[in-house]
Amino acid sequence: MPMSLHTRGLLLALTGVLCFTPDALMFRLTAVSSATLLFWRGLLTVVALLLWVLATRPRSQLRQLFSMDGLGVVAVFAQTASEVGFITAIMNAPTADALVVLASSPLLAALVGWLVFRERIGLVTWLAIAAAVIGILITLHGTVLTGSLQGCSMALVAATGWAVNLNCLRFSKRVDPLATVILGTVISGVIGLLLGPQWALTGSQLALLGLTGFVLHPISFGLIAMAAKLIPSAEVSLISLVETLIGPFWVWLVLMEAPTSSTWIGGSIVILTLVVHTLLTWRGGAVATVAEVT
Repeated sequence: MPMSLHTRGLLLALTGVLCFTPDALMFRLTAVSSATLLFWRGLLTVVALLLWVLATRPRSQLRQLFSMDGLGVVAVFAQTASEVGFITAIMNAPTADALVVLASSPLLAALVGWLVFRERIGLVTWLAIAAAVIGILITLHGTVLTGSLQGCSMALVAATGWAVNLNCLRFSKRVDPLATVILGTVISGVIGLLLGPQWALTGSQLALLGLTGFVLHPISFGLIAMAAKLIPSAEVSLISLVETLIGPFWVWLVLMEAPTSSTWIGGSIVILTLVVHTLLTWRGGAVATVAEVT
C-alpha cells in the first residue's frame, strides 16, 4: 500500500526534528566558546546548503534565490538573532530551561503578527500566550536561582528572532526561506569570527562541529522544509515540540544535567499549552475547510 502524502509529511517532519535534537548535547561536548560554535557551525552549514542548492536548483534560478524585498532583509537579521541567541543560550543555561523558552516561538509569532502586522488574535491564542508567559516566568525563576538568567534571556532573543522571521516570510512578497537561512547563518558566522573563535581544535571537536554543522543542521532544515509543503504548519509546530522533550534527555543521559523542579513545572505548562493550542487551531482550521467545501 503506497504511503499517503500526509503520512510522508509527518515522517519527514519527525525525522527532521529528531536530527535536530542532539544539537544541544554536541554543543556541550565540543567544550568550545559560543564564538567558536557560531563561526564553525555557520561556515559548515552554509557550505552544505550551497552545495545542496547547486545540486537541486537550475543555474537560472540561482540569481533569483537571494532577491528579496524589505521584509526579506528583516527576516535575514531575525534569522541571525535566532542563530546567535540559540547557541549562546545552550552554552550558558541548562538545556531544558533554554528549550522551554525557545518552544514559545509559535505564540511569540502570533504576538508579533498582532503588534506589527495587525493580525487578529483569537481568545484561545491570548489565553495560550498568558499561560506560556506564566510557564516561562516559573522557569526563569529557577534560572535566577542557578545563575543562568543570561542564557535564558538569549533563548528569548532566539525565540523572538524565529517569531519575527516567520512573520516576515509569511507577509513578504519576494523572499526565499532558504536565502534567509543562508544569509542569516553567514552573518552569525561573521559575528563569531569577530568575537574571536578558537582555531586550534582537536579531532573530536572537529568531528562534532562537522556532524552538527555540515550534516544534521542542513538535513534537519531540508526535511522540515519539505514536510511543510505536505502537512499543515500546526502539525509541524506540534512535532517540533519533540525537541523540547528529547533534547534535554540526551544531555541528561550523557552529562547528567537534570532539570530543576521549576523547569519541570514551567516546562510542563508551556508544552501542555502549546499542544492544546495547536490541536485547537488545527481542529478549527479543519472545520473551516470543511465548511468552505460544503
